[in-house]
Amino acid sequence: CHKVGDVARLQTDSIIISSFIQVSLVGIVDNYVMVINSISGFVNIIFNSVISSFGNLIATESREKQYEIFKVYRFVANWIYGLSAIGFFILLSPLISLWLGEEWMLSSVIVGLVLTDYYFKGDRIVLSNFKTAAGVFEQDKYLALIQGAVNLVISIVLVQYIGLAGIYIGTIISGLIANITKPFIIYRICFDKNTREYFKDTAKQLILMIIILGIILPVSKLLLRNITILTFLLVGVMIIVVYNTIFVVVFCKTKEFDYLWKMLKTKVKR
Repeated sequence: CHKVGDVARLQTDSIIISSFIQVSLVGIVDNYVMVINSISGFVNIIFNSVISSFGNLIATESREKQYEIFKVYRFVANWIYGLSAIGFFILLSPLISLWLGEEWMLSSVIVGLVLTDYYFKGDRIVLSNFKTAAGVFEQDKYLALIQGAVNLVISIVLVQYIGLAGIYIGTIISGLIANITKPFIIYRICFDKNTREYFKDTAKQLILMIIILGIILPVSKLLLRNITILTFLLVGVMIIVVYNTIFVVVFCKTKEFDYLWKMLKTKVKR
């Protein structure tokens, strides 16, 4: 059920684009998707590699310890996926312009929708990996099928009214179903806790991302008026420095950051 639903939700966008808009647009979109997947693939390997460690954690540690490590894991994911989402939003189109030319660029609205789904997908990876390690499958076995059906219906309806944006709105909405429902399942079964703190943390992360994007975007637009390799690299460095600086300043006193800092110091001493 999970695998069939994932195919219906994740593998149908290109079919809908070619059927309802035009085949050539699939190639333009695929250039963006290829760059995102090439980079995010390395990130996903890191996050997927901890599933077996989570299995050991669940078998040997208390629920409180499991919850503590889960929060650290999610904190790291939000940090990395937030940074990469902002970086992609600002630099993807300039990269396509340098690589293939301006005629292959998508509008910023479409890029924003693609990356909105990318960011929330990162949050779903955290939830899915912990759920997999805990062996929790039965409780939401029909969820992916519902997501696939919702994606197809919304995408097919909206593409006829607002074009390409409608397809990605369908993808985002269907994905958010899992972002909302899976925390309730995991927190109830694995941690025996209320999800209030989970959604509160999600809101904080989103607000911070919007603020950081609001700071970086005007400067990057100014620097990228003339797109060259030098300005592209300069903006990339600026994004990394500004994002990480603000993120550390905001979260440096949290338990999750303190855990990571102590772990880093231990590794350095070794």
